[in-house]
Amino acid sequence: MPVHGHACRGKQSPTYHSWYAMRRRCNNPTYQEYKYYGGRGISVCKRWERFENFLADMGVKPRGLTIERIDNSGNYEPSNCEWATYQKQARNTRRSKVVEFRGEKKPLVEWAEVVPIPYHTLKARLKYGWSPEKAFTTPILSIHEISKLGNAASKLRKATS
Repeated sequence: MPVHGHACRGKQSPTYHSWYAMRRRCNNPTYQEYKYYGGRGISVCKRWERFENFLADMGVKPRGLTIERIDNSGNYEPSNCEWATYQKQARNTRRSKVVEFRGEKKPLVEWAEVVPIPYHTLKARLKYGWSPEKAFTTPILSIHEISKLGNAASKLRKATS
């Protein structure tokens, strides 16, 4: 058995720890996160059963990055994994709402960075049935504009009563 130097004397390198945790999530039904990985059919490719192969394919884990499955429904395998920031990984979850707008698909959180409308406003608009076109292009009214609308509505009610 070759010695890789990533798990010796009770100490694990960050790379070894990522490999070990990945396999535990997919292979150990008693592990609390198993239901989100192995429990929903996510597996680790046969090649990566050996740490040396994982290391050869992925390289040493860069500081501040974590293993990421590019296709969140896909398995852990060389063609579907990369080292990614926590921020990038947070956008690639089953909970992320992906929206198509003008022929392009992105997580809603990324659209909020592109269009001048806050994430929570976009999320609420879509929840209430707005089309992406309307949700992303309708300007937000300022407090002053809302107040003017309220005053106009109040005057209209008084005039018609």
